[in-house]
Amino acid sequence: MPYRQSHTFITYSFKGNGFSAVHLFMTMLFKIFIKFSTLLIILFALLTKVQASVSVQLFINTNQVISLTTSANTSLNSNFTNLSFDELLQHADNNRSSNNQLSVSLINYLQSQEAQLSIKQQEYLTYLTAYQFTFSANYQKAMLLLNQLIQTSQQNNIVIRSHETSISINSGTQQWTEGLAHIKTLISLINDSDDKKLVEGSLITIAAFFNNLGQYQEALLYIQQINQDDITLQRDICFINQQQALANLRLFLAKAEPFNLEKAAPLEAHLNDSIALCQQANEPLVVNLLRTYLAELDLFEQRAEQALSTLLPNIDEVIATNYPVLINLTYNLLAQAYWQQHDIANTEKYINLAKNNIELLSQTQQTIQTYLLLSQLAEQQGNYALALKYHQQYSKAKQKVADEEQAKQLAFQLAKQSDYQTKENIRRIRQQNSIYSSKQSLSQQQEGNHLLLIILLIVLLITLFIWGYKSWLTQQKLKLITEYDHLTQVNTRAQFVELGQQAIERCKEINKPLSCIMFDLDHFKNINDVYGHSIGDKVLQQVSTVCKHTCRPNDFIGRIGGEEFAIILPDCNLLVAEDIAQRCLSAIAELNVKSLGITSPVTASFGISDAERVNYDLTRLMADADSAMYASKHHGRNCINVYR
Repeated sequence: MPYRQSHTFITYSFKGNGFSAVHLFMTMLFKIFIKFSTLLIILFALLTKVQASVSVQLFINTNQVISLTTSANTSLNSNFTNLSFDELLQHADNNRSSNNQLSVSLINYLQSQEAQLSIKQQEYLTYLTAYQFTFSANYQKAMLLLNQLIQTSQQNNIVIRSHETSISINSGTQQWTEGLAHIKTLISLINDSDDKKLVEGSLITIAAFFNNLGQYQEALLYIQQINQDDITLQRDICFINQQQALANLRLFLAKAEPFNLEKAAPLEAHLNDSIALCQQANEPLVVNLLRTYLAELDLFEQRAEQALSTLLPNIDEVIATNYPVLINLTYNLLAQAYWQQHDIANTEKYINLAKNNIELLSQTQQTIQTYLLLSQLAEQQGNYALALKYHQQYSKAKQKVADEEQAKQLAFQLAKQSDYQTKENIRRIRQQNSIYSSKQSLSQQQEGNHLLLIILLIVLLITLFIWGYKSWLTQQKLKLITEYDHLTQVNTRAQFVELGQQAIERCKEINKPLSCIMFDLDHFKNINDVYGHSIGDKVLQQVSTVCKHTCRPNDFIGRIGGEEFAIILPDCNLLVAEDIAQRCLSAIAELNVKSLGITSPVTASFGISDAERVNYDLTRLMADADSAMYASKHHGRNCINVYR
């Protein structure tokens, strides 16, 4: 049965006016990519005209210029001195992931003997060199050799494996469009191949690419095309199970809720079975990747101790793999586990180790988690300036990852659209050929009627689209009016109450604290009476702005009355809430109101309450905060009272 691409149709939407900008930007990138690809094709076409003797010399020169290490050891272990070049190449290939250092040593030795190798052996050695560059994240050098092999090699298996490794590089460098193009070519190649092992390896690579692309159902579809009963090597079964486990884990985490141990049990069992299988196959890299999946599941279920028992005993084995992605991920997960246990010292130790390796990786969810944890750690230690710095890096990384996720979806949809367009063109040509004779018998009047009907339908569709778009705009404006106070750009009372109810229910479910701050500007009526309502409005705007900047990202503010505001602080006890209220009080007192003509500083009276006292009842929570606020009024204003 031919192996084919199985795509699921994915729909997504853009919010606000960002769609047109993103669309134009992606269109521009696509045009640049087309021009660049055309130039590469022309260059490669010229290179294929070079004679075979020159091609052989090119392999020799490339490998002489590009060495795997600056001080390569070209001596050979005594266990391999009696082996032929073919056997040495096979050993280097077989150990490329299970014993990477041995593989590198063999490749270095073979490079020193390259003048004695045949053309096929030189191509094999060039591929293994490219693989090692890929393993050490030196993607530029790897792609130079792989593109050379794809264009010049006469060995089908080398060309197929070069496409496979190129797909892995495209996945690592997030070049999704190029990767999908390689997949399309690879599928056509393996359809003509009788080498089952080669086909299985290609399908595993494609599944891994779709896992990284976030298309987990696609990955599972390719894995299902592999007949595992025909596989004899435990190594290949190990890789298949690893990709299947990754896809199932991501699908589970996207749908499940924490503490649902019953649903997590089958996935956990599959992960443990896969770890045992890969240990038998002697694949430490894959084993430890699977352990990170298991630890991620444990952390999702708030089982930090189990995550630590999975990762800590094997930390030396992880470091020995020399694989930056795995090492960084392991440090990240260890830091998260210790953070769940409130172990600040070990959290700081491992998150700093993760930070030291962060430059080796592109922006990923690991990067986001690293900066978030660094920010939380700095805030816990009272270093708010450092916490702000890390939080800004966290926000930047989060936005970049979101943009990359959007780029993934766009690349997938472009590939989907390209396949659909090709099929549609073929269908259209066949349809035109089948109805060509009947078209000649149609009268001019019928053709005119058809054209008129099409025009009317187009006009109708355009009209419906415009009407629907205007209706959507109206709904968005109404939503904005009802949810946000036009003057201060904070939540209206109704929206504040709705969000507050959601927050208090969520905190009650997970047994987290929640606090409420209410404050009222002192003598604000005098400001309106003396300086006018326009000046009073500007004061309200300044107050709301400084309070929004003072609060945490997950806190939200509402305007409850004329000059009365309230703040809901999820996952926040009274001590932290009092600190935030004090900072808001100071920020309001430091407002530059002299520029508005006001001679005396603006002050406010604050009241604080917590949800645990009122059994997470929002009405009573706000009432207590209001009572505490009026107590501040009675105690001279410009102060804070906590309802106790």
